[in-house]
Amino acid sequence: MMAKKTFWYKEFNCPVCEQEFEAVRVFSNAVSIDKRDLYLRPTYKGVDPDKFYLITCPYCYYTAFESDFDNLPGNLSLDKLNSLKKSLERAMKSLNPELGEERTARDAHEINVLGVLTYVHADIPYKLAQIFLRMSWFYIDQGDKENAAISMSKALKQFQRAFEDDKKGLHTDGIIFFLAALNIQLNHIKEGFRWLEKLLKEYRGTGSHYEKAGKTLWEEVRESKLM
Repeated sequence: MMAKKTFWYKEFNCPVCEQEFEAVRVFSNAVSIDKRDLYLRPTYKGVDPDKFYLITCPYCYYTAFESDFDNLPGNLSLDKLNSLKKSLERAMKSLNPELGEERTARDAHEINVLGVLTYVHADIPYKLAQIFLRMSWFYIDQGDKENAAISMSKALKQFQRAFEDDKKGLHTDGIIFFLAALNIQLNHIKEGFRWLEKLLKEYRGTGSHYEKAGKTLWEEVRESKLM
C-alpha cells in the first residue's frame, strides 16, 4: 500500500517584488485531526497544516492567505503599499523562517508575524484575528502561557472588530464562538458567557458546528461553577 503524499508545491508570482517562487502546500487528505479541545484548538496526527496556511514570498517576505496573495497588494493605497514594503525590509533583518517542509513552531510564529504585517496594513480584522488565534495556539503548544494570553487578547480585539464589520454574516457564528471562548480563556467569564448565550440563541437549530461547540463549552462553564 502506497503511503499518502503529504506535500505538493504551487507556483506563485509575488505581486510585491514580482519574483516567481514555489510554495509548499499540504494535501488535504494528509491532514488528520486527532481531537479538538473545548475552545476548538485542534491537535493533529502527523503534519500540522496550521504551519502552512500562509504563503510567504522567500524574496521579500510578503505573506498572506493563499486566497488573498495575488490581489491584496493591488487593493492597498500607494502609501500603505510602500509602508508594507518598508516593514518587510525591516523584518528580513531579524526574521529567518524555514519556508520548506520542515517547519518548527518558531518558524510558524515568524511566518505569522509576517502575516500580521500584511493584514495590519490591509486592515482586515477577521484575517488578523485568525492569525493571532493560531499564534496563541503555537504558544500554548510551547507552554508559553504569557505570550499565549497576549496573542489571545490581540485575537479577541480583532474578533470584536470583525463582528462589527461582518455585515453579510458570512462568519458570524464563528466570530461569536471565539469571542466567547477567548473571553473565557482570559478569565472574562461573564462576558464570555454573554457571547455564548447569543450564539446558542441565534444559531439554535441551524446545524452550525460552532453552535454545537458552544453548547459543550456552555455546559463546561456552568459545571465549573465559574459563573
